Amino acid sequence: MKVDEIKTIIVLEGINGCGKSTIAFNSEFHERLTSNDKYSNILGCNGVSVFKCPGDGIPEVRNLIKEKDYTFNEYTCMNLSLADMNELVIECIRPALKNHRIVILDRCFHSTFVYQNFHINGTKSSDIITNNVMNIFGKDLLDKMITFILDIPYEVSKQRRDFVGTIDRFEEEFDEDSSSKIFFNEKRFLYLNLLTPSKTAKTVLKDVFVLDGTVDINQNISNIISYLDIVNSPRSI
Repeated sequence: MKVDEIKTIIVLEGINGCGKSTIAFNSEFHERLTSNDKYSNILGCNGVSVFKCPGDGIPEVRNLIKEKDYTFNEYTCMNLSLADMNELVIECIRPALKNHRIVILDRCFHSTFVYQNFHINGTKSSDIITNNVMNIFGKDLLDKMITFILDIPYEVSKQRRDFVGTIDRFEEEFDEDSSSKIFFNEKRFLYLNLLTPSKTAKTVLKDVFVLDGTVDINQNISNIISYLDIVNSPRSI
């Protein structure tokens, strides 16, 4: 198996409270990745780099998008997210990969498909996002990417967020009224729809898997490692 065939970009996605950040920054997860035969022997792994998207491309963008005091329409938020991704690829992701590091992304363009889902002048936002993602990441990075969506029900998300006690713009939709559950279920549905994307979006949405976000974190780390062992194995003909 060649280095270019190994999945070196691991994306963790899902609704707030699903556990993606907990796994992304988990040191045991990093150790299991770097000690994996495929990464240590073939890649010559030089460690793990974790990036938030949006945020680590242009930090100010994350603050603008998530700050409750600012009000932007979906089109503006989409373009801010895409601008951040472009900088993230240039300044963070490509340099990390060049240095033989595994890249873990805490959210990526998958969230843009989910949270900026609209039509503008007869064009679907998903088509705009797809075209931009292809240009920003390029086929070479998209082929290195594997995505895990941690799926949880509304009640679990709310319980976890209440425990943390802080909310941002994405999370403020989850309040006590009945509309919050509707909003949650709409976004959850859109996340799960990434498994069966449109013909256009299929060009960038590859190797997407769903995990049960309600199970123990160590179980999901093991599940991710198992998936990686499968996709990083030579394909039988």
